[in-house]
Amino acid sequence: MVRSVFTVGALALLFLSLSTATGAGDQEHWAAYEAELVVVGTLHPMRGYPWFDGWHMGGTIEVREVLYGRAAGGTLELRHVLRWPSDLRLLRGYLTYSEFLTREGLWFLNRLDRGSWQPPVGSSGFEPLAARADYEVYIREHRH
Repeated sequence: MVRSVFTVGALALLFLSLSTATGAGDQEHWAAYEAELVVVGTLHPMRGYPWFDGWHMGGTIEVREVLYGRAAGGTLELRHVLRWPSDLRLLRGYLTYSEFLTREGLWFLNRLDRGSWQPPVGSSGFEPLAARADYEVYIREHRH
């Protein structure tokens, strides 16, 4: 019995290490892989509010450039429900996006409804502008 438990555990560990090694590139670019739209833009947040399913956050993204996908207009509505305060800070009783996320950067988005967008599941949807060249290569090689 002990030997079979050890064997199953060893096989699980081996599988996990192999899947991590082979999928490392996809994990690094997960948001770009999942996104319907990738833009360079600046978030103008609105105050968040708590609800039964988490903190509801939102705002608009002023789009400077579209790197992948199609979007109408120069401003996109962002809506996001956070199950926990990830990438956020508490300020005067309101949950707001951190200063980091309000800088111009790359936004990875999926259509939520006719007029709104949200980040891919498991992602903040934001990467600093310094990562642009790396994501442009990934998009060119894997998304077109």
